Amino acid sequence: MKQIGMLVAGLLLVIAMLTGCVPAAAPEEPEAAPEEAEVQPQEVTWNCATSKEGSSGYIGNLAVARMVTKYVPGLTYVSVPTAGSVASCQLFGKGSGEVQGCYPSTVDMYRMYRKLDPYQEIKWLPYQSTWMGTADLFVITKKDRTDINSLHDLAGKKFFGMGLGTSIHALWMMALTHLGIWDDMTIRDMGPMDAADALDLGTIDAIGVYTSSHRVLASWVMNIDTRQDIRVVVPTEEERVAISELPFACGWDETGTQANAFSQPVDKIWSFSCAFGEQFSPDCDPELVYLLMKAMDENLQELLRMAPVLIMWYDMGAGPACAMGISANPDIPVHPGVAKWLKEEGLWNEEWIVGEYIELSPEGVDKLWELYGKAE
Repeated sequence: MKQIGMLVAGLLLVIAMLTGCVPAAAPEEPEAAPEEAEVQPQEVTWNCATSKEGSSGYIGNLAVARMVTKYVPGLTYVSVPTAGSVASCQLFGKGSGEVQGCYPSTVDMYRMYRKLDPYQEIKWLPYQSTWMGTADLFVITKKDRTDINSLHDLAGKKFFGMGLGTSIHALWMMALTHLGIWDDMTIRDMGPMDAADALDLGTIDAIGVYTSSHRVLASWVMNIDTRQDIRVVVPTEEERVAISELPFACGWDETGTQANAFSQPVDKIWSFSCAFGEQFSPDCDPELVYLLMKAMDENLQELLRMAPVLIMWYDMGAGPACAMGISANPDIPVHPGVAKWLKEEGLWNEEWIVGEYIELSPEGVDKLWELYGKAE
């Protein structure tokens, strides 16, 4: 009976299939194409050499490092302190690839591209990028000193103008050599935070200080201000004319903002200035540099909370501040990422030069100097 039942069941199944009562097996669906993996930005680290720890340059650059790492995906920006701005440029200029940026003044940039002292051995050059502020230089002494009333009175005196290896020191050497008194002075080298005690003890007679962007005192100058009664040494008219012959922006503190940076009353200040900022390698990705500039410009308030020394960007705007620095050396190329950003901001000058992307290599070094070097 079981065999007959199985036979009948099989027969009924065949009939059902023939009459369409049992649905045909569903056709196999084609395999779905694998989803494309999301492209992640390539992780890049830029080690950017800057000035001494505690200096305005270091504080500003450290704030930029935090902002860039936060707002530019794929880019880690590391602020690397050195012995000073000049030292940062010499480290970059070795062409070893250890750092992707350096912290020169506009005067340093001029001298680097021409292999002038102290850059005779430089190999690799940065492009103009982020001009962050100015250093506005002037001399102070103790309030009760009656023998230092002009810059020429510094002859035979002990002077501190920031440490060896800093651009500030180099700028003082340039200005006071031009006046013919540098070689007649005793130049002291020390940690900047030691300057207040040295002035009190007579180890130094005068100090070359500066404001940042005519508004802010560096921490070491603030230390002097809080611990010593000081007096500003005002150059004579002849000295002001002579210093104005150098590639500086010079003038009186007409608005009083420099004097107001001090906690104590000071005389009206006459200073000579140049811009400073981090300048990037020709092989830094232009798109990342562009995004870096946008990120800092769009988050200025946050940036300033971390580094008030960048006040010039707030006063002028990041774009105009950078344009001001570039205009000091219009024949030195601008990083293509910065150029793209400035064009978007309507701040590009067609007389400026957009630097070409150049890989760091022996061939790249030769190409860089062939295209842009000014050395005779």
